[in-house]
Amino acid sequence: MNFSDYPNAVLAVFTQAPPDGALPKPGNQTWALETGEAPFHMPFIPPAIQEHFKIFLTTKADSHVPWINGVFVANEEPEKLIPPEQQRRILNEDNYRWLPKSHAGRRKKAFALISNLHARNDRLQYIEELAKYTDIDVFGRNHIPCPRSGAACLYELALQYKFYLAFENSNCEDYITEKFFENALRQDMVPVVMGAPRESYCAIAPPNSFIHVDDFSSPAELAGYLNWLDRNDTAYASYFAWRAYGNLANTAVLSVV
Repeated sequence: MNFSDYPNAVLAVFTQAPPDGALPKPGNQTWALETGEAPFHMPFIPPAIQEHFKIFLTTKADSHVPWINGVFVANEEPEKLIPPEQQRRILNEDNYRWLPKSHAGRRKKAFALISNLHARNDRLQYIEELAKYTDIDVFGRNHIPCPRSGAACLYELALQYKFYLAFENSNCEDYITEKFFENALRQDMVPVVMGAPRESYCAIAPPNSFIHVDDFSSPAELAGYLNWLDRNDTAYASYFAWRAYGNLANTAVLSVV
């Protein structure tokens, strides 16, 4: 890192503990901490240095600048507050018109893209149990190799599968990564989520757009529900009816996670 201009900088943004060259902090300078990691994986910063940070850019919703990967914007209500009776109507309407164009060609149920094999929430163990009762494919490290590289891999898989397991590596409030918005919703798949509590998803997600593992008593019960949706196009289509009420905002990610 080049510190030649550092003493004159008004704002310094760090993604980890400041290096020795940054200390002592210039008196006229504001420090910010930027991280898209879950609290469990945030960089360690000694308490004596923490007090110097005045701006936080993190996944917590109450951060000065919340790190978000997307948000639902209702057509008529900018804060996405769709009344409960209208949400119930979403479930009961004829929603076939909202089925993805690729739906007819999708012959597989669910898949996950996993790179971190040692997640704190035992997501792999949950997936293994889930796979005993329904068809699940896992791509990534030590699993099935992706047929393509980068974004092309996800795009190709999305043409084949109905559900995407958007399982985060930690169960933390507000921690919702690109797995939910970019990997699932923008690829016209129904996300099955593990990570943040349901309330965190409801705060930013389209209504009735996801399936949360916490709503089921066991992986077996969740698998039974996925199997039922796989056979029932009317019920499956209801997870896309939110498109009649709004859209996904193009929220820029602050940096590459």
